This record gives sequence, structure tokens and C-alpha cells, in this order.
Amino acid sequence: MVRWIARQYLIPFRDLPPSVWFVSLTVLINRSGTMVLPFLALYVTTELGLEISAAGYLLAMYGVGAILGNWIGGWLKGRFGPLLVQFASLAFAAGGFMLLSLAHGESEVAACLFLLSLVGEANRPAAATATTLLAPPHAITRAFALNRLAINLGMSIGTVLGGFLAEIGFKYLFYADAVTCLLAAVFLAATLGLSRLPDCETEDAPLADGLGSPWRDHQFLLVMFLLFIYALVFFQVLGTYVLYLEQQYHFSKPLIGAILAINTVLIVLVEMLVIHHTEQYSRLKLVACGCILIGLGFGLLPFGSGIVYCSVLVVIWTAGEILGSSPSLAYVTSRSTRANQSAYLAAYAMTMSAALVLAPVLGMSLYEQNPNWPWYASLGICTCIAAALYWIDSRRRALDLPTRIQVATLISPDCEIEATPVAIPALPPRV
Repeated sequence: MVRWIARQYLIPFRDLPPSVWFVSLTVLINRSGTMVLPFLALYVTTELGLEISAAGYLLAMYGVGAILGNWIGGWLKGRFGPLLVQFASLAFAAGGFMLLSLAHGESEVAACLFLLSLVGEANRPAAATATTLLAPPHAITRAFALNRLAINLGMSIGTVLGGFLAEIGFKYLFYADAVTCLLAAVFLAATLGLSRLPDCETEDAPLADGLGSPWRDHQFLLVMFLLFIYALVFFQVLGTYVLYLEQQYHFSKPLIGAILAINTVLIVLVEMLVIHHTEQYSRLKLVACGCILIGLGFGLLPFGSGIVYCSVLVVIWTAGEILGSSPSLAYVTSRSTRANQSAYLAAYAMTMSAALVLAPVLGMSLYEQNPNWPWYASLGICTCIAAALYWIDSRRRALDLPTRIQVATLISPDCEIEATPVAIPALPPRV
């Protein structure tokens, strides 16, 4: 039985090349030091003595820097290649964490957070592009899932260790984050080098569902808007959620770290299996199901108490994250070709970063009015988003077959589409 489970777990990894593994291992090393951001709200409220609303605005400042960082990262990787941009981002982020450890006033912390996210978040579009270019086209979803596995395995280590280090002293969180950034940069340079990757589109590259630019792809923009609202809910886990567990559930910092680790450990254990067995399903419908589960996992938080109850809810919203995250990235890449993939990925990254700006401000503001309001709102918002995504996917599929018949006729006017409408092997699979 154990051997069968292990074999099923390894099947999705089989055709991923070593270079994809090296990118993910770089992410793993870096994320093993992810301690500052999960505990930042506690740091500024307990260690620096700032108000809850101030904590929200400081987290929003990180999001502002992240938006610019994603844009700069997308611009730089087109000129210097994703590997060099990743290396520089990681190296500068190490210095940013050291500067942040020396900041004490609200304005100083805000400036350091802005600079840290500006250089650190440039790594995201570069890593996504490297994963896309190095992975086989048919395995891009699994390559992103492996990348997320590395993120969550690293954060499993970082949140648990960070909870204990926060009890000793918050300054150790900054040191650990800086060291892992430097180690990740060295590992990336040693394994993959810093040269440019081939990024030109080949003759047999698959047709994309989208248009030349993401800003003219109306379906893509609508989905990005919905994902932006969804991210406003999910990013409450970075601030409001931690405060709620400490102040309403009365959990200690190590226990909060352990609760957060349930999320990351579950993703490490089951995400690749779920992705492998759901690749044939519509990506947007998977994201819709994920939205419902995240809404339930957050929305039911005020209706119970205790470690067991909270742990069950973490399992629920983690299942939603698994169903939503990798399929949403795969949807983004399916709307693009290799020639404009950077633009689509950058638009997606900027959408998530914009949500990171507003999420803490809105969440903390609602929390100050009533600690339960953010979670009631989460349930209603996620239900509406799921319904909208389901409608978009159903409408697209209703219009999909005639469009593909036209494309197939242009490719081969002699095709007998009406006689055998399902036999169009040259066309890409549906999103």
C-alpha cells in the first residue's frame, strides 16, 4: 500500500527535466526562511506597539512595492533573462531584510518594506518564466505545481521555525530570511548559471486561446478581475487571520506557526496528486470549486473555537487553495504563446500584488469594526466569484466548438468537421 502511494505520488514528476527541479529547489531554499511576512502583523503591533490599522497600511506598502517589483522583474527578465533577474532579486532581498531589522519607526518600517518588496518580488515573474521555458509544454501545470510544492514545503519549515524564533526575539526572523535568500541565490547560480534561456516560439508551438496582448484579451481581463477579488480574501491569511488566531482564539505564536504549517504540509503531500488527476477538467471550474472551499474555510471561523476546529477549517481552505492556485496559473499560460507569455504572467503577478495592497487595509479595517466581519464577507464574496467563474467557463465552452471548427477549416479546408467533429488532434486541449 505504501509503495503504491509513493508510486502514485512520483508519477507526475517523471517527465519534468532536472532544470525545472533546480528552479523549484531554489524556491525551496528561499521559502524555508519565510518568517517575516507571516508574523509581520504581530511584529508591528506587539514589538513596535503600532495600531492594528497601522499594521494594515504597512502590509499594504509591501504590496505597493510588490506591484512595481513584478513589473520591473517582468521588464528586466526580457532583457537579461529570468535566471539573472532571480539571482539579483534574491541577493538584494537579503540586504532588504537586514535593513528592515534595523527599522523602528512607522515611516522607517514602511520605507524598508517598500524597498524589500520592490527587489524581492521581482523574483516571481522571473521564476514563473523560467519554469515555463524549461518545462515541456504538456507538463506546465505539473511544473507550476512542483514550484508550489517547493514554496509550501519551504514555508512549512519557515512558519514553524518562525513561531519559535518569534518567541525568542523577532530580530532572528529577519536574519533567517536574509540567510536563506543568499543561499538560494548561490544555489541558482551554481546549478543553472545566469545565462539567458531560449525564449523564442518554435514552429510547432501550440495555438493559444488568447490574443496578442493580455490587455486586449477581454476574457482574460475579466478572469483577472475575479481572481483579484478572490485574492483579497485569501491574503487575509497574511495579517488579519494571524491576529484573529492570537486575539480571538488565544493561540500562542508557536501554535499559530503550527496551524499555518498544516496548510503547507497538506499542499506538499497531496497537491501534485490532485493536479495529476484533475488535469482533464476545466481549469476555471477547478478555480471556482477552490473559491467555495476557501470561503467556507474562512467564513466558518467565527462559529467555533479550539485547535481541532481551527485545524479542520485550515484543511478546508487548503483544499480550496490547491484547486485554485496551479490551475489559475495554467489558465494564464494557456491564453498566451511563448512570444507573449511574459506579458500574461506579469499581468497575473501584478493582479496578485494589487490584491496584496488592498487586502490588509480592508481586512484590518473590518477587523477593527468587528473581528468577525472579515470572515462573513469572505464567505459571500467567494460564493459570488465561484458562480461568475462557472458562468464564464460555461459560456466560453458554448462558443468554443464553432470557433475551433473555423480554425480547423483554415488549417485544412478539406477536413470533414461535420462528419467527425471530435477528431481535431492538432488543436490544443480546452482550458
